[in-house]
Amino acid sequence: MPDIYQKIGARIRALRTAAGMTQVGLADQAGVTAVFMCRMESGVKGSSVLTLERVAAALGVRVKELFEFEKMDSETAASARAGRVAGMVMDADEGLAEKIETIVETLSSS
Repeated sequence: MPDIYQKIGARIRALRTAAGMTQVGLADQAGVTAVFMCRMESGVKGSSVLTLERVAAALGVRVKELFEFEKMDSETAASARAGRVAGMVMDADEGLAEKIETIVETLSSS
C-alpha cells in the first residue's frame, strides 16, 4: 500500500473524528460502503478523485484539505465545525436553511 493512501486515510479519519462523525455516517453521506471507508481510512485502499470529492463534501471541506497532511489540530477542528454546520444546512428543510444562512450572515457582519 502506497504511503499516500495512509496519509490520506489518516487525514480523513482526523477530519471525521473532529466532526464527530462515525465511519458509517461518513460512508453513507459519501455514497460508499462502511467497509470501503474503513479500508480507505486505514490506507489499505486508494480512492478515485470522484470518491475523494464526495468524501470531502460529506466532511464539509475542499478536496485539497484531504492532502494537507501538516494541518494543525485547530485548523482541523475549524474545518470540522464548518462541516457540521454545512451538514445541518444540508439536512434542514428550505425554511430552516434560510434561517441558518441569515444567522451566519448576521454574525459574520458583526
